[in-house]
Amino acid sequence: MNFHALIVSAGSKEGARPLFQDVIAQLVNAKHGTVRQVAANPGDWGLDCIVGSLSGLLFNWQAKFFIDGVGAAQQQEIRDSFKQFVKKAAEEGYTPGGWTLCIPVDMDAPTTKWWDVWKVKQEKQHGFQLDLWDATRLETLLNAPDAIDVRLAYFGGAGAVVGKPELKTLPVPAGIPFEEMLFIKQLRAADVAEVDQAKRQFFNADVMKREVADKAVEAELEELESCMAEVHTIWEIGFNQKCEQNPSRNALPELYPDVLNEIKQIHLAKGRGRIPMGLVHRLGTMHHIVDGGEAGWVRDFRGLVAMHRAGADQPIPSGTK
Repeated sequence: MNFHALIVSAGSKEGARPLFQDVIAQLVNAKHGTVRQVAANPGDWGLDCIVGSLSGLLFNWQAKFFIDGVGAAQQQEIRDSFKQFVKKAAEEGYTPGGWTLCIPVDMDAPTTKWWDVWKVKQEKQHGFQLDLWDATRLETLLNAPDAIDVRLAYFGGAGAVVGKPELKTLPVPAGIPFEEMLFIKQLRAADVAEVDQAKRQFFNADVMKREVADKAVEAELEELESCMAEVHTIWEIGFNQKCEQNPSRNALPELYPDVLNEIKQIHLAKGRGRIPMGLVHRLGTMHHIVDGGEAGWVRDFRGLVAMHRAGADQPIPSGTK
């Protein structure tokens, strides 16, 4: 299970946070048969997904979308949320019955030690149990029979065709003028040294797109359009982040490998759909978007698009020079 899929669905990390809380709420409901979410207005009393009563015994599942890991800042946020939960219990008259931290990653060794020590300390001090739903635990819960609807609703897979073989990855025929194509010019501008696999990805995605178009099966056409939209969204999020991090440079370091890695994670999370595309095919759809002039690997990618369409003879300038 890959929780980066929530970012793609929401369009941003911020948008994925309430979506992650929705997933937690649905898992709690599947496990306990009831759940309520507490809206922030303006504060939420340190409550996210609750079972019980605000005038009696109350259990809380705290959703923290720490998709990039749990560092010092995140540990402090966890402590603050728990402190608010305990404080409001004393002020508002409910009795804490349990508190569960829900995160979409697994902790590394030092963070695991921090959690174990802190958890035991809080349990001894406050007299109720703390629990952890990390990525591994959440995957187990999502794969349980009673959570199949939750898994399909938030992570897809409902349209998968069981047993359909994955599309073959074909070699690239000789003679295709890739160096004249926009997606290669964009890679050259970003100083990407090796582009042979990019060419293969583009070619295989092209074969896949043509086959889907020729068959004209509505479900496959919709799945291909969804795939294109997802990878474009991944690029847009990464592009905006890199532009913010490098405000005075045309070069956007690590944009290309970061985007391809995100696409890989989404591919692994989705599993096989009606179009049994391989990773090479899905990565190739990104190159098709770039070749269509809708994306690129340097800040001024639109300038490169204009030069390409104007048939400029001069070489595309490097993004790092």
